[in-house]
Amino acid sequence: MELKHVLVSLAATVTLAGHAATIDWGEHTPVEIASRTVEIGSFADTIDFSLTTPASITSVTVSNNLPTWLSLTDGEVSLFARATTPSGTDTLLGHYTFDGTTGSTAHTFSATTAGDFYYLVQGHGSGKIGGLYVLTSSAAAVPEPQAWTLTLASLLVVGTVYLRRKKH
Repeated sequence: MELKHVLVSLAATVTLAGHAATIDWGEHTPVEIASRTVEIGSFADTIDFSLTTPASITSVTVSNNLPTWLSLTDGEVSLFARATTPSGTDTLLGHYTFDGTTGSTAHTFSATTAGDFYYLVQGHGSGKIGGLYVLTSSAAAVPEPQAWTLTLASLLVVGTVYLRRKKH
């Protein structure tokens, strides 16, 4: 039994990262995924990304709790827009909590402008060897105001033609 505990401790030491990690996605593609195994105790990870065009951001985070071995409690995800000046403050766009039962709950953040952003993922690794989470993020382009105007004008023209044909 002693050898089993030594092997588990060794595996945990090799595979688990520190209490804070920074992941850089670069430019956010339509779908991004980050997963991390965390040590026992509190952690705060940062996932950096940029958007070259305005987009609506949707994310889902799940803690894959394996009873007693890998468990995560008090999970929270926050999305921030980075300040555009060195002396500015980052802007919180929204946040949500997660645990082993909230894996199918998607969270959409209001349309954002192009720029630099980051997720702050926090929680507490409470299993015997820590915890595990997976964050999935998707970015959907937001149409420019000119596109909305053109779409509405097109619908107006189609509606007018339909009404004229209906009368005749």
